[in-house]
Amino acid sequence: EMEAYIRGLIPNLAQLRDMPTAFVQMYCRIAAHKFFFFCDPHRR
Repeated sequence: EMEAYIRGLIPNLAQLRDMPTAFVQMYCRIAAHKFFFFCDPHRR
């Protein structure tokens, strides 16, 4: 769900708008993992 949310934001973010489509899936996966990592108080 988080990956889909991030994918939906990409067209609205100027820095990411022109990202090659080959990188979009990996970018969304990494961004979702980082988001959940920083939300975890124990940083697991």
